[in-house]
Amino acid sequence: MKSSLFAFLTVLCLIALVVCPAGADSKNVKIGVTAIISHPAIDAAKEGFVKALADAGFVEGKNVVYEDHNAQGDMGNTRVIAEKFAGDKSIDIIHTVSTPSSQAMVKIIKDRPIVYSAVTDPVGAGLVKTMDADGGNVTGVSDAWPVERQFKLYSEMLPSAKKWGVIYNAGEQNSVTSVGEARKAMEKFGLTMVEVTVSTTADVYTAAQSLSDRVDAIYVASDSTAAGALESIIKVCNSKKVPMFSGDTGSVERGVIAGLGLSYFDIGYEAGKKAVMILKGEKKAGEIPSGFGQNLSLVINLNAAKAQGYDVPEKYLKMAAQVIK
Repeated sequence: MKSSLFAFLTVLCLIALVVCPAGADSKNVKIGVTAIISHPAIDAAKEGFVKALADAGFVEGKNVVYEDHNAQGDMGNTRVIAEKFAGDKSIDIIHTVSTPSSQAMVKIIKDRPIVYSAVTDPVGAGLVKTMDADGGNVTGVSDAWPVERQFKLYSEMLPSAKKWGVIYNAGEQNSVTSVGEARKAMEKFGLTMVEVTVSTTADVYTAAQSLSDRVDAIYVASDSTAAGALESIIKVCNSKKVPMFSGDTGSVERGVIAGLGLSYFDIGYEAGKKAVMILKGEKKAGEIPSGFGQNLSLVINLNAAKAQGYDVPEKYLKMAAQVIK
């Protein structure tokens, strides 16, 4: 009798291992996602994150549930979302996209891993103490732009432009960092920055109008507020024939002439790979170094160039990874 019972239990265990193998499929995972706004770059980072998890066996609708929240550009909402996640103990890991959303989450969540993406200066923003493994509950991938390389290219593409306008929210730490880098790059290439600060997306159109008669071109820095009202800037640039360049490629699709930028899908994918290590129990968040986006590509929008009165030289069209016609 004992022998038969032991054999029966052994068979049950073997069946259980087949039906529910160890690893990704043995646990339903809940992932909290928070972003400051909906924007092509931010959305691409989220898509890359999901793809990295799916490639590792963590598939939405199968063994993963995503709870996705958008702060709609409101800094107060970032804290509301963080508090909601803090109270939901069923969330296993959190993906934060953008600096404001990451800062709000890191201040409140201490008991679960946080993986950030699309953050310009993770150390300056207080997310991590160092880009190396710092022993905390946070890791991720920075989207620090190669600003000097961008302005080397843009100044060659538009040599007549000596004054460049920038619109940004001085209350966003990542924006201050991005604009500071842009200022240094412009100085290196003999250019002058003309700045206008805004507090909300509602201020962006007026800011663009105030710049349009004072500058030769406009640069879209890494700023969530300006990105959230990008169409307002594009509208002004089209009507005033002011060439507009950006540091991300997603903005080019929306109506900017050109952008030498990172792949935000790749940034999200790399962040997702870090999340996979955590979910599989291979490492804790604090044992995983933060990283930087790597892959650069030039995207050019010929429709935007025509609307803004700029004729793109053929050599740059040949350099581009994508030309939007």
